[in-house]
Amino acid sequence: MKPIKRLFLQGDIHTGKTSIILRQLKPYINDADGFTVKRVVENGECKAFYIGHISNAWKETRICADESSVFLKKTEGVWREDISVFVKFASEYLLNGLGKTRLVVIDEIGGIELRSDVFMDVLRRVFTSGIACLGVLKSENNLKLLGSSLKIEKELFARRNAIQKLIMLQEEGEVIVLNEQNAADTEMKIGCFLKRLMESSNNKL
Repeated sequence: MKPIKRLFLQGDIHTGKTSIILRQLKPYINDADGFTVKRVVENGECKAFYIGHISNAWKETRICADESSVFLKKTEGVWREDISVFVKFASEYLLNGLGKTRLVVIDEIGGIELRSDVFMDVLRRVFTSGIACLGVLKSENNLKLLGSSLKIEKELFARRNAIQKLIMLQEEGEVIVLNEQNAADTEMKIGCFLKRLMESSNNKL
């Protein structure tokens, strides 16, 4: 059995997918590149989403220092999107890691950003490069729920499923459906994945 190179979580909203990854990633953050998506929360309500480098994942979620990184914002009760912002930053953070770092973190993919042919090509390049990947893949159910706020075309489901197949390419990927019952085991698995990756990389130096 081949060692896993790409490990992703999916599951219901607020099951702790990102939190689990960040807890295990923190000791290795200097060896990682990639991105995370964060909420801007005001008075308990989510007002916007922005993309940032993974090294900034532990910063306050109620503050977005750079408005240029906001790709989804609620204005007068209506969500307005600018996918070009997401594609610009996510592509930069992912491609910068190729050949320069041990790990890319992708938190998260599987939503409206997959409308972009450019970003689909970036993901194909990353997943076929051989670099280790850790991240969150939006579940089909969460993509359906997104349709209550944004227009979700049928093609997005096909593209999301195509990305999952790329993650699983050559039996070197795994997608875990996170829930309360397997949360502890999943966190341990991520810790072992990262430890093995860093130890194997050190042995090659």
